[in-house]
Amino acid sequence: MKGATRSNLALALLSAALWSALWFTSAEQQTTQLLQLDKALRIRIDTPTASTSFERDACGWIRAGADPKRALAPALERLAGLASARVLKRYPRGDLDDTRLGLTPRRAIHLNGQRVEFGGLEPINGWRYVRLTDGSVVLIVDRYSDLFKAELLDSSQPLACPDA
Repeated sequence: MKGATRSNLALALLSAALWSALWFTSAEQQTTQLLQLDKALRIRIDTPTASTSFERDACGWIRAGADPKRALAPALERLAGLASARVLKRYPRGDLDDTRLGLTPRRAIHLNGQRVEFGGLEPINGWRYVRLTDGSVVLIVDRYSDLFKAELLDSSQPLACPDA
């Protein structure tokens, strides 16, 4: 009986150690952010057909360029939130097939100059393949790719900022 109790106790301690190691590993992965930014001040959206830039001002977001217009703040704030997206899995820079991952044609978002290219969906979990400026590929929960097709301009808001 003593030997069986000792064996059960050792097995319980071993399983507790393994569970704690697994918990610490998953907690470490959850805290990894996509980009290290304090606050997004410039956003550029690149698609195969167009490129649009936005800048933050005192009243929100405006489309930069020759024809500036006020932008829809909630949509641009969602894009700015991309920087804090949780990385679910990271692949090192290397011999990944861009076509297989859906990274061609290029659709990218630049946050303060840091490029994030959107690819296809991972087939099992539906996570989005994303290539970062350093060339590494990561998987994130897809909450942002719909903004490539969304209307981002707010023609009802005046361009001038009343607080300026």
